[in-house]
Amino acid sequence: MQNCIASSVVLAQAIPPGTSFGGWVVGVLGTLSSAIVLISGLLIFGGACYLVATKRRPSVLAAYLVLLPLPVLIAIFGEMKGMVSALTAIASSPDIAVPTEHIAANTAASLVTVLFAMLVSAPTYFLLAFGLLARTLSSPINGVPLTPIRPKVPEPLVSSGGSVPATA
Repeated sequence: MQNCIASSVVLAQAIPPGTSFGGWVVGVLGTLSSAIVLISGLLIFGGACYLVATKRRPSVLAAYLVLLPLPVLIAIFGEMKGMVSALTAIASSPDIAVPTEHIAANTAASLVTVLFAMLVSAPTYFLLAFGLLARTLSSPINGVPLTPIRPKVPEPLVSSGGSVPATA
């Protein structure tokens, strides 16, 4: 409970006076990395919708899950870039003491982009997980049963005499 109160206090210090929470979030997300996160998330979601709608094999859906973390990775890159520039600014002015409230507020603001990326990626994850489960448990497509992939066992070579196997 005390941790939740402390988080609310830090968040209240991060939001400038006279600004709503929604306005603050929109202001924080106004960066290029946030736009790239949104675009990549929408493209990946569109691809996932296409794969699920066209009834692809479960292996295709599972392979597509590899692209799912892309928006989060872009957001983490943007966050690290912002933190490096902030720490560089702090290090370049050793005579100025930066209050911890400002550091905590800016850190909270930088984490909003990662939270946004996770929220953008969540529907795609659920869509692919549901599609993968449905394809795995579904009946055969168009009445043709799915055949398991088995290695073909080679037949032994036989000599012209018929009883002794030939050497390859």
